[in-house]
Amino acid sequence: MKPKERFDACMQQAEYAAGRHDTRREVEWKVSLGFWSVLIGAIGVSKLGHPVSLDWWIGPALIFFYAFVWLRGVHVANESDKCLADHFRTEAQDILLNEQHVVIFPPEKLSGWRWCFGFLFKWAMLFHLITTIILVYLVYKLTA
Repeated sequence: MKPKERFDACMQQAEYAAGRHDTRREVEWKVSLGFWSVLIGAIGVSKLGHPVSLDWWIGPALIFFYAFVWLRGVHVANESDKCLADHFRTEAQDILLNEQHVVIFPPEKLSGWRWCFGFLFKWAMLFHLITTIILVYLVYKLTA
């Protein structure tokens, strides 16, 4: 392949990964807003005279599922796409600087500690989680 073709291929890969990240972020916020709307709706329904009764374990189970299945999964996929986009942008830049540059394989996906708990240290994920905890708490307090 010619250097321009390799550069274009790397930039297309970077744009593809960045596009997947952006699309996933949109879905992430829509799902979260929908979930929060359901929780707020439960409070509203109970205030209209239709009691909403939840067992003690449902709230913690919802929070755990939301955090470790939804948020963690979205975080891992987003971080993988960001790493992939950054990798291919760097490779494209290296091709511009050196036409003989050989494109290397992209980095491995997240694993280990960062894979399991890394989402707890990202502001957006932490915001999602704290908002959900507050809303679940309000459901218990205001519907009892």
